[in-house]
Amino acid sequence: MPIPTLIHHATLDAAAAEDAKRTPQQRSAHAHLAYELVTTITDMMALETDWCDLERRTSQPFTFFQTFDWCSNWIKHGDASGQARPLIIVIRNTDRLIALCPLMRLPLAGGQYSACILGHPHTQYANMLIDDHAPRPEVNAIFRRALRGISGVDMVELNEVPASSRLAAALDSMARPVFTDNATAIMNFRGLSTWEDYQASLNCSIRRGRAKRRNKLERAGDVTFDVLWPCDPGFDEAVTTVIEMKRQWIAATGRVGTGLEGETLSTFLAHLTGDASLRAGLVLHVLKLDNRPIAIELGIIRGDDYASFIAGFDGALNDLSPGKIQMERSFRWFLENGVVRYDFLPNPASYKAGWTNESETVVTFSIPLNMTGRLLAFVSGAATCRRVKNLFYALPAPIRKRIMQARQVVRRPSLGS
Repeated sequence: MPIPTLIHHATLDAAAAEDAKRTPQQRSAHAHLAYELVTTITDMMALETDWCDLERRTSQPFTFFQTFDWCSNWIKHGDASGQARPLIIVIRNTDRLIALCPLMRLPLAGGQYSACILGHPHTQYANMLIDDHAPRPEVNAIFRRALRGISGVDMVELNEVPASSRLAAALDSMARPVFTDNATAIMNFRGLSTWEDYQASLNCSIRRGRAKRRNKLERAGDVTFDVLWPCDPGFDEAVTTVIEMKRQWIAATGRVGTGLEGETLSTFLAHLTGDASLRAGLVLHVLKLDNRPIAIELGIIRGDDYASFIAGFDGALNDLSPGKIQMERSFRWFLENGVVRYDFLPNPASYKAGWTNESETVVTFSIPLNMTGRLLAFVSGAATCRRVKNLFYALPAPIRKRIMQARQVVRRPSLGS
């Protein structure tokens, strides 16, 4: 059963001290703040115009996965379980939408429920949209009140919250991070106007190494690089190919590919939008050898930022470094098309260090809403799962691979099922 949609006019006790500093005119402008919990897909779709307008009024980074395009299509096409229900915190100033945090409600074993960021496990950052000119202390106070007021949920878990994000600031006085040992890697091109500037910023050994890789691949055949948008021929086929490339790499290295199983991901991605004229939304970079894709990267552009969502390469050509050459070609395209920050998304990896110059800590918050939630957070919460995953990845790759192969055998259905 969906949770009833609720609207609350908040008493802003937590922001009283801040409010006292404002002039009467400023206090009047912020006197009509209210929050709403949107809990049905129908009501969620009705937010489209206001939601998209809010996206244009917020310049904060790390919000690739809080857009209406991402969230609405995920709830309709990306939920493999079929059990997720929207739980969206909406904050308005009179009738104007000034903040929004897209969560969802999921059932747990034993009849309990949790709330997490909408789109998990495909959503890579938990965050919220806040109008750049909204009264931040008041919005934060109402948001915390909205979290505490969620009914029918035992705990709220927010994974991969960027430490500098507005969501982290809103949670600051309400909850402490339960896991902080994670980060994202970013290449910031600010101050580099041209591809030549970027090349000059590299040391000689890196330049020589990359040139050697390029020459080796070019000796193997005709190398081309294409940029595809959702309306372009071959886009859907390339999406299917990069997902399969990623699956093969995960299997070969004994890793966990949460969210890659089944056809849900490709169907979801096929419904996302991208616009070449606006240089925004979903985009594919395809490196080809003799007109055959050998490395593909799919990502999202929002404002001046780009997030690398999924990338893969032909494992049979690993000695030709197709993934690294594709990344270099992509870097050049971003520089020539005004993208300032290339975000590799969370989870540190050694290869990322050589391609980036910034990092952002991402943290996990677990907020129990009752005694059951406290127990769930302790036994099976996100921090516990993360620590188990880190222990798994500490094992040698051949052992991980055997474990994952055994897992697939156990999960394989019988012929009669």
